[in-house]
Amino acid sequence: MKRILLSCIIFSGFIASAQDALDPSFGGDGIVTLDFGGNDIAYAVLIQPDGKILAAGQAGIGPALTTDIAIARYNTDGTLDPVWGGDGTVTLDLGVDYSDFSFALARQPDSKIVVAGCGFFDSGYKFAVLRYRADGSLDPAFSDDGIFITDFGGMDDWARAVYVMPDGKIVASGYRNDGLKHNFAIIRLTPEGDLDPTFGTGGKVYTVFPVNRHDQSYALAVQPDGKMILAGYSYVGTTADYQFALARYNEDGSLDDTFGDAGLVLTPVPMIQGESYAMELQPDGKILVSGFSYTDWKTDIAIIRFNSDGSVDTEFGTDGLVKTDIATDRDDHAYAMYLLADGRFLVGGNRWNGYDWDMALLRYNADGSLDNTFSGNGMLTIAIGDDADCIQAIDVQSDGKIVVAGYSDNGPNNDFALVRFMQDGGSGVGISNQVVTANFSISPNPGYDNISINCTLSGIIDIVDMQGHVVERREVVSGDNTIDIHQLPTANYIIRWRNESAQCSLPFIKK
Repeated sequence: MKRILLSCIIFSGFIASAQDALDPSFGGDGIVTLDFGGNDIAYAVLIQPDGKILAAGQAGIGPALTTDIAIARYNTDGTLDPVWGGDGTVTLDLGVDYSDFSFALARQPDSKIVVAGCGFFDSGYKFAVLRYRADGSLDPAFSDDGIFITDFGGMDDWARAVYVMPDGKIVASGYRNDGLKHNFAIIRLTPEGDLDPTFGTGGKVYTVFPVNRHDQSYALAVQPDGKMILAGYSYVGTTADYQFALARYNEDGSLDDTFGDAGLVLTPVPMIQGESYAMELQPDGKILVSGFSYTDWKTDIAIIRFNSDGSVDTEFGTDGLVKTDIATDRDDHAYAMYLLADGRFLVGGNRWNGYDWDMALLRYNADGSLDNTFSGNGMLTIAIGDDADCIQAIDVQSDGKIVVAGYSDNGPNNDFALVRFMQDGGSGVGISNQVVTANFSISPNPGYDNISINCTLSGIIDIVDMQGHVVERREVVSGDNTIDIHQLPTANYIIRWRNESAQCSLPFIKK
């Protein structure tokens, strides 16, 4: 039996101030939340040319706590726009009493809105691409009823990103699951919503990385020459575990052998071990990829810049890598990125404040250094709800104000959460820490059905997935505590012990 023991440096006494960073002309205080009635999360945000704001994600309104696709449109002041769907919201159940999700938004020049996500059909999830008219109604000129569904012949397929090409064709990307492992996946549709036969095999491509264990793509960028880049992470099955991963495709869907190793890039070890969720393509062809790294039993925000050939750009950060620890020895995640016209860029996600999760927004200079003109030190955190808050997407208005979308915990579940920040993020964040030491262990690790958690102090145990969601919560006492985990999906998790004034965490693998 393997027991992992950590003598934790635990911090308490976090103080943050973000009030002068918020735009009071949006929702009265810079914050707008929307409760559909269940577990609601906004994964994408898009600012229209008229300033109205679209947010897409999931609404927990389905039977048995399942979720439906949800899209809301807001006026510039944060009120819901009744032109969209009659009350400012549109939800869609794709037809089976199981969860459906929307993860990405794109706008066509004719003002139609393209949404990508997934829906559950038969025995698994399938790619879903939807097109809406400007009033929120489905567009019958797209795939007959506004809804396109396809799969890759395996178990589950999830579309996580979407892009409208200059010729009107639509690219959607994500990952497939063949029943044993995941692969990068991408499709291309005609403007009418049919699979494009000139792309890949019948409009579809999936890519197997060398180890072929667990590869997931979350971000998509299209170059001016029509080549497509997917970014995510790959489980390489070694001591490195997860690595940032990229693939570049030619216009016909074949891998571009001028990029990386035959079209594929895995970040070198020991440069980084972690997961990437966002990507931006610079005008000079360089590629920014952000996510988080595993460092000394915790996670830090991580950003790598690649040259156009897939090699690491050593002029960025330290030998191509930037890692940011918002407050020493606490977990930080990045899920969103936005490249500004002057070369600076924003990164958003969440950070552990010692008790729960706060939204985190950072701005970097083009060389990877933190931009101290933003919020005083380049970093801004804000707490909205009673528990977990997170940024999943970023867009910027023409006046420079920053709109982020994600979720906020309202107690029993999450709400859509949109926040609008002033361009330079206010005066900043103050942090103070009081240091405590405790012992915390998990056995066995990896675990299967039951694990033993031992800590020197009583408190609360949170089992947190790699998206930052608390999937299990238990009270624990000082000493050994047996936790039943048989219902947890096989995945990587963070297990956190906390009480009123301190916290400690360890990584955990559920087999």
